[in-house]
Amino acid sequence: MSQKRKLRFLLYIYIFSQVGFYIFSPLYALFARSINITPRYIGLIWSAYSLLSAAFILLFGRFENHRRKEKYIKFGIYLYPITDLLLLEVHSATTLLLVLGINALGAGLTFPALKTMFARNEKRGRESEQWSWMDSSNMLAGSLGAAIGGLVISVYGFKGLFIAMAVIQLMAAVIAHRALSYK
Repeated sequence: MSQKRKLRFLLYIYIFSQVGFYIFSPLYALFARSINITPRYIGLIWSAYSLLSAAFILLFGRFENHRRKEKYIKFGIYLYPITDLLLLEVHSATTLLLVLGINALGAGLTFPALKTMFARNEKRGRESEQWSWMDSSNMLAGSLGAAIGGLVISVYGFKGLFIAMAVIQLMAAVIAHRALSYK
């Protein structure tokens, strides 16, 4: 696969996985309130999730040095639709934290490897332009995810939201599996 094509697939993987994330993140507090979690614990749970994600990203970033990145991306990205479906069974702060912890593990496995592969496939002399695609795609994913999330939740509720997240993130996983299985 050419560098340009691999770069494009890595960007698609990132965009789809981030859209799936952003479908939920702006609506997270509404969900937590719907299962009777207090605002104080809503903030603490999201803080713990973010901290755990950061720790896993640092840990796996170091661990993945000198290892093939494809398998970490594939494994990590398959954790996202699994956690989306697990959200269907969340009815307490403890289970919410557990599911978000699994999601954080997915981020730790995926992001260092994905971004390393992206950087390795950039074209010399166009790095700033190509990296801007990665960063702007995160904001695009935030925009699309929030809009999709708001529309889905208003029609189908949280169950529909979690299923939509799982479908979108499964698409990212399938793209990752196919694109990263070719040499």
